[in-house]
Amino acid sequence: MSSKPKVLFDHTQASVTQPTKKPSVLFGTAQALLPKSTAPKILTGGVLRQRLPCSIDDLQKLNPSAEADTLAAALRIIHSINLDDPHFEDIVRFGEDLQIEHGQMTETALNIANNEHVTQVQTVLNQLFGIIKHLDPEQVFANKQPSTVRKLTNLIVPKATPRQVFDVYYPQLMACIEQVKQREQTLIELDTTLSKLKSRHTKLLHQMVCYIIAANFTVQYIRQNQLNRTEHYNAQANALEHRANSLLETQTALHMSQTTHDVLTEHLHALNTTISTVLHQDLPVFYTAYTAALMAKPNQNSRMSLRRIYLKLIEHLNGEKI
Repeated sequence: MSSKPKVLFDHTQASVTQPTKKPSVLFGTAQALLPKSTAPKILTGGVLRQRLPCSIDDLQKLNPSAEADTLAAALRIIHSINLDDPHFEDIVRFGEDLQIEHGQMTETALNIANNEHVTQVQTVLNQLFGIIKHLDPEQVFANKQPSTVRKLTNLIVPKATPRQVFDVYYPQLMACIEQVKQREQTLIELDTTLSKLKSRHTKLLHQMVCYIIAANFTVQYIRQNQLNRTEHYNAQANALEHRANSLLETQTALHMSQTTHDVLTEHLHALNTTISTVLHQDLPVFYTAYTAALMAKPNQNSRMSLRRIYLKLIEHLNGEKI
C-alpha cells in the first residue's frame, strides 16, 4: 500500500492565475469615464431642466444700487433654483435657512438680555454703591464743632469713630466684591458672544438682500415670458412671491433686532468696563488710601486726596465716566 497522500488535483496540471494590476471586467472592455456633461439635466419624462437666462447686467438694471458681489451671489441663487421640480422644493423653502438663523440669533440675544448673572451683578453694584456712600471721607472723618443738638444726641448715641464705621461696612463691601468676581467671567463671555452676533447680523443682512433680488427677478421673468407648462411656472411664481414678502418681513425684523443688539452690546460692555475699573483699579486704591487715613494723624492734604479717590469711585459706579 502506497504511503503517499492522495492528490485530488495535480498541481502540475492546474495553472495558477497571477493577480494583475488592472481591474477585472466581467463583460466587455473597461472604458475611461466620460467628462461631466454640461448639458441640461434630463428630468423624469424626458423633460429638460430649465435655467432662467440671466446675467449680472440683467440684475444690475433692476437693482442699480446693488454691489457687484451682491449681484453675483443673487445670480448663483437664480441658477440654483429648480423650477421643474413638481414638488416646488426649492421654492417653498426659498431662504428658509436665513430665517432659521435669524430666529436662533434673536433667541441668543434674548437669553443674554434676560441672563440672571447680568441682573444679579447690577443689583450687587447698586448695593456696593450704597455701602461706599456710607464711607464718604467727608462724613466719616468730619471734625467740625458739633451743634448743641448734636452734642446732646452724641450723649445718648455716641458717634462712631472712623475705624468703627470702616469695620462695619468693609466686610459688606468685600461680600459684594466677591459676588461680582464670581460672575465677572460669565459677563465677559456674554459680551464676546454678542460681539460674534454683530458679524453674523451683517452677513445675514447681505444674504437676505441677495435672496430677495433673486426672487424678484425670477418672479418677474416667469410672468413676463410665456414658458412651457405655464400653469406649473405661474404657481411657482406665486409661491416665490410669497416667500419674497416673507423674507422682506424678516429683513425688517433683522434691522430692528440689530438696533436692539447694539443697545444691549453697549450696555453689557459698559457693565464689564465698570466692573473691571472698579474692582481692579478704584477699590484697591480706595482701600489703601482709606486705611492710611485711619492710621495717620489728621492731615488735610491726605484727606483731600482720599476725597478725590472716593469721588472718582462714585463716578465710575454711577457709570458717568468709564
